Amino acid sequence: DDVSVTLNTTQPNADAGANLQIDCLNPDVTLDGSLSTTGAGILYLWTTLDGNILSGATTLNSCVVDAAGTYTLTVTDSGNGCTDSDDVVITEDLTLPTVNAGANLEIDCNNATVTLDGSASSQGSNYTYLWETTDGNIVSGETTLNSCVVDAAGTYSLTINNSDNGCEATDDV
Repeated sequence: DDVSVTLNTTQPNADAGANLQIDCLNPDVTLDGSLSTTGAGILYLWTTLDGNILSGATTLNSCVVDAAGTYTLTVTDSGNGCTDSDDVVITEDLTLPTVNAGANLEIDCNNATVTLDGSASSQGSNYTYLWETTDGNIVSGETTLNSCVVDAAGTYSLTINNSDNGCEATDDV
């Protein structure tokens, strides 16, 4: 009798997808290995040593993570045992804006209004500003950094939002 031996060492392809970033707008991201080999008998496993997998570790493109780190996609052909791996790096930008609503001010007989000054705060085109109060009165400038005019005693809050990462912070005066 003759025995025929065949060779099946075809390696699957693993492609962990593009690097992604976690920020205040996107506190978790979904990893996408959809450019990897697919088909019957193909298995997927996402792993990490320094990140955190919330769900979908054995899926191709539904692995949800919520921490910076390096994530490895291992693709295995269960028919021949061959594997391939690829990494994707997740970074995070959770930096809050600096908010300083300024010094306490006083309205008196000589000054019927005062101008709130948050100029010691983060500044730039990627920041939005909002002054608010529940017990005072804003006359004008509620969306400015250092031109908010008020004419009543009270607590005034300055909230700054960074549109680049969605992070925001608040300070009171």
